[in-house]
Amino acid sequence: MQKINSLRAALVEAIPGLAADPNTLKIWSDQGSVRTPRFVGSPNGFSFFIRLNVLIIEFTGDIAALSLVLLLWIQQNQPDLLQNGSKDAFTFNVEVLDDATVDIEFKLELKQSVSVNIGADGYTLAYVPEPPPLDQDETIAIPALTAVSVAGEGVVAQSESAANGG
Repeated sequence: MQKINSLRAALVEAIPGLAADPNTLKIWSDQGSVRTPRFVGSPNGFSFFIRLNVLIIEFTGDIAALSLVLLLWIQQNQPDLLQNGSKDAFTFNVEVLDDATVDIEFKLELKQSVSVNIGADGYTLAYVPEPPPLDQDETIAIPALTAVSVAGEGVVAQSESAANGG
């Protein structure tokens, strides 16, 4: 699914260490369903609904910086989770391994819609992008993540393009 790959890429790009050791990031779904308004061949397509689990093993950074990365991704990819404060953007569990290291698991409820069109060559499937939030007045424009520091310490890497002024 497109959103799973997108979330993985965002975390690897933003959090030092995840790219260097891919075994510290595990992503899976333990619950999912498919809903369709009528039938699979309809022009409206169908939607996946999944509970996505994101486990970061032996994390030594700051949970606030990690949460910011997730919130920025959610704003672009699942904005309904941020509207009106009516539901959790995500939930998490932390296992403290020592004074500086934790295993942290995040759970997100995601929807991925797929359009289905029937043509002369058969079925054409396409992932549907998220629409903008319904209430634009309540949406805060957040600039792209380039770097984050907590208590004066850099905890999220600055991207190369941002470091080079572009």
